[in-house]
Amino acid sequence: MTLFYDSNFPSYTKGGFERKYGLIVSDEFLQCAEKQLRKDFITKTGLKPGRHVSTALPSELTYIIGQVSSISYLIYIAHNWNPVKICWQSKSGTIYGLTDPQIQCDDLLFWFEGLNPIEYHKQLHPNEKLPFQLKNLRIELVVERLMLDPTICIHFTREDPILRAAIIQQVDMLVCKWNKKGDKDQSDHSQGVIHNWRVESEDKNELILTFDLGSADIKVLKKLVELFNAQESIQKVIIG
Repeated sequence: MTLFYDSNFPSYTKGGFERKYGLIVSDEFLQCAEKQLRKDFITKTGLKPGRHVSTALPSELTYIIGQVSSISYLIYIAHNWNPVKICWQSKSGTIYGLTDPQIQCDDLLFWFEGLNPIEYHKQLHPNEKLPFQLKNLRIELVVERLMLDPTICIHFTREDPILRAAIIQQVDMLVCKWNKKGDKDQSDHSQGVIHNWRVESEDKNELILTFDLGSADIKVLKKLVELFNAQESIQKVIIG
């Protein structure tokens, strides 16, 4: 199923732009955007477009044209409308607008900014604690809330500063590796980067970490839980 534009029903998106904003958006632009935006959305959120997952036009459009152009838009998730930006830029430096009929699709890159996969999963599956599946979960995992700025409290089986230091080092290595790949993948914006993280506190058999997941979102949260689950010295993790 399409996400942004269905050429079989042009009156919805194309007609919506004309009715609401007086913009006659070219079919070439919409078709090019649909292909890339659908892939970008599925990659970043793990959700596929369907009856309860789609996009919608905002009541007021913010439209910026430049080296990186953008429009305001809405992600619809089970009767929730979430604001985002649709962005695009060209590889050649050519500035394309919504109404341009001469679109070189292989010259354009489209992506979403402001996606919140954790919130979307909560909206779509309000009774599920985790927006991802974990096999062979050994540790006790308590999820108090899922946000893009989580605090993770790690409980060890015993007091051991060497163990705590080893986990801190492994988390740092994971973040560095993730961000290095994210920097390389800026061309399609699919990986995302972690903005920052830090050790909040250390006390005997407890370690508290805080994160700003940035554009990395839930994919890296799963990796962190897998890392903790693989450590025999960790017995409980609380995400809050």
